[in-house]
Amino acid sequence: EAVARANQRVSDVRTRVIQLEDARHHKARDIERDKAVANRSDTSPNSQQEFEEVVFPRLKSELELLQKQEQQAQAEQAEAEQHLRDEQMKLEELNDLLDRYNTALEQVGRK
Repeated sequence: EAVARANQRVSDVRTRVIQLEDARHHKARDIERDKAVANRSDTSPNSQQEFEEVVFPRLKSELELLQKQEQQAQAEQAEAEQHLRDEQMKLEELNDLLDRYNTALEQVGRK
């Protein structure tokens, strides 16, 4: 049960990391697209200035937040994966112990 819970946590965190990576990529593309639109020659100077002074800093801040969240999720994923390995090792040790007990009981039963 502990291994199953740890496995589920790893799966949940991996999903979150993937979602954050995707959101970060989308945000970066949006920034590039908006920057290209603002820099077009047919765009008014006021629009370009507004983009540079208002829109771009907000988008950049959002991107930085997504990057921070992604890094935190990746750290959580590494922690969850280590916990899963620990639980799997405990399970293997318990199974080995049970095998030894079974072998000992079989030997006692033969005597």
